[in-house]
Amino acid sequence: MSGKGALDKRAVLASFKDRVLAAHPEADLIQNGFVVDGFLDSTLTRYLEARNYVENDSMKMITETLAWRQQHQVATIMERPLAQEKVDALRKYHPQGEHGVDRDGNILYVERMGYLDAEHLMKHVTLDEAVHYHIQKYEFQHHVTFKDATAAQGRVVNKMTVIYDMQNVGLHTFKKVVFDFVKQTSAIGQDHYPDTLSKVFIVNAPFFFFTTWKLVEVFLNPTTRKKIHFLGGGFKNELVKHIDPTQLPKWLGGICECFPSRPHGPITSLHQPQLHPMGRGKQLNEFQQGQIVVWKQHQQTVQFMAQRLGVSQTAIRNYLMDPENYGKRYKGVAHQN
Repeated sequence: MSGKGALDKRAVLASFKDRVLAAHPEADLIQNGFVVDGFLDSTLTRYLEARNYVENDSMKMITETLAWRQQHQVATIMERPLAQEKVDALRKYHPQGEHGVDRDGNILYVERMGYLDAEHLMKHVTLDEAVHYHIQKYEFQHHVTFKDATAAQGRVVNKMTVIYDMQNVGLHTFKKVVFDFVKQTSAIGQDHYPDTLSKVFIVNAPFFFFTTWKLVEVFLNPTTRKKIHFLGGGFKNELVKHIDPTQLPKWLGGICECFPSRPHGPITSLHQPQLHPMGRGKQLNEFQQGQIVVWKQHQQTVQFMAQRLGVSQTAIRNYLMDPENYGKRYKGVAHQN
C-alpha cells in the first residue's frame, strides 16, 4: 500500500480517522497532548505514513503511543522541568538548537556533535534526566514550534531538517552512555513522534565515523535511513541549495551571526560566548518578550519560560507584571548581570 496515490491516501485517512475517533474522542486526544488542537488530520497522517498506510499497523502504533504517554505522564512533562543547573549543563555539554527553516519551510535544527562532552555531562545529569529533557523538546516542538510555524506560514508545518556537525568529533565522543542515549531517543522519536523528519545532513564527519555509524544506524528504521545524507568537503554549497544562507550559521556556510535577539537562534556554543544563555536580570529583548506572550497563551510556567530563554525567573516575572510599560522601566537603566 506504500504506492498509494493522493486520492487513495485521502480515503484511507478518512477511514482511519473514523476508526481512531470511535476509540478515542478528539477532545481526549487533545487533553492528553497526543494531538495539538487543529492538527488531528496531520497527526493521523504521520502515523499512516510511518506504517505505509496500513490501518491496523497505524492503529497499533497509536495505541502503543497513548499507553507510553500515560506511563511516562507525558501530558504534564513540561510542568516537570529539570533543575536549572542541569539544563545549563545540557546546553553547555551538548550544544544544539532550532535555527530557522529550510527552503521548504521545515524547522531547521542544528546539533554540534563535536562539542558533546558526555563525560562532563554525566557528572550533572543522569541518562534518564537527559532522556526526560529530550522528550520535553519533542513536546515543545509539537505544541509550540510547529504550531507557531504553521500560523506564520499558513500551512501545516510538522517536520524538521536536521544538521549534525561532526567537526571536532573524536573516538572519545562515542562513549557507551552516548549509544544508550541514541538508542532510547531514536526509539522514542520513531515510535511516538513518527514522520517528523524531513531530511538529515551530516557534515564534517571524520573518516573513522563511518565505522561508528554502522553501530548507530541499527537503531534507525529503513525510512529514516533513507533521509540521511552525508555531505563531503563541499557541504556548504550543498546546504544552501536546501537552506537559505540567512538561516544558516556562518560556520555552516550561512551569514547568521546567531545573536540571542535573532528570531531563529541561538545555538549554544562553547567557543562563542555571545550564544550562551543571557545573564540573570538582564532586560529581555523583543524576541524573548514575544516568546513569553506565546508561551503564556499556552499556559506554560514561569520556570519553563526561564529555562527555554536562559534567563532568570525574576526577569520573566518583571516582564509579566506590566508588559506594556516594560521597555519604559528599563529605559536609561544599565543591564544587570
